[in-house]
Amino acid sequence: MATLYRPRVVRRARDETPSRGARIGPTDARSHKPSGARSGGIDTETEENEGPKTFVEVDTGVVGGAAGSAYVKVNGTRVLCSVRGPRAIKKSSDFGDEGALDCTVRLAPFALYGEAAGPTSSRNVETRRIKREQMLSGALLRAIKGSIRLDRFPKSVLEIDALVLSDDGAAPAVIPSCASLAIADSGVEMRDLVACAQVGVSDAAGKGVPSFISSPTLAQQAACSSVMTMALLPASETISDLTIKGTVSHSLAGETSKRCFEGCITLHRQMREHLVAKAEQAFADLEGEEQ
Repeated sequence: MATLYRPRVVRRARDETPSRGARIGPTDARSHKPSGARSGGIDTETEENEGPKTFVEVDTGVVGGAAGSAYVKVNGTRVLCSVRGPRAIKKSSDFGDEGALDCTVRLAPFALYGEAAGPTSSRNVETRRIKREQMLSGALLRAIKGSIRLDRFPKSVLEIDALVLSDDGAAPAVIPSCASLAIADSGVEMRDLVACAQVGVSDAAGKGVPSFISSPTLAQQAACSSVMTMALLPASETISDLTIKGTVSHSLAGETSKRCFEGCITLHRQMREHLVAKAEQAFADLEGEEQ
């Protein structure tokens, strides 16, 4: 049976201060910190070699006038997504039994850090920006298309706009997760939330023993032999998109994908908890107004 997400916030109490959500706790569910925790992280290192943790911050309903919206921050990468529609398709030639998705990713002028910005020439910067926006837009469409009940709005289009406010390397993983939250916030029926994770393989210590880095920054990626990005629908354990940048052995690819999977599951839990908390708050506000 498909899992349908329709947790739309109807109203916000006047005295309610919107929360950015909690930082994700360790991948072990037994040590996962509840929403509101101020510390913790997705630990992608082995127990014998503790490494940097990934801190995630989420919020929904952040863009006025949009059907749904979300904000996600992973370390130094920040993304804002908004959803509009579904709207009727104007051209009859585009009609179909299922609705259409229009995914657009834009990079803020100040979004790129350091080497990612490349040469300072305005022409080179603009060319690089356009290519990256096209790549990220295509990846977003692949990652989230299977999660949406497109059959629920035939002859219509759902517009998803993502704005990358800052990109420290994790944008390919943050954008689909943020878009999925925004879609859920809009009330559009979904099969599942899409959660993404990114893991890099590095031997920066030079000991010949690879280490795994969750959501590596641009500086960390420079020392990685490979970086894997996975988009997952946990309810059906379906990988909707998987990319590997660099070279990786078969054995390391298996271990990297396992860690990506665990990261997706942990993020998915965080996303669900946030949406449930939002819905419960909305119902509580409505009951309070009725009384």
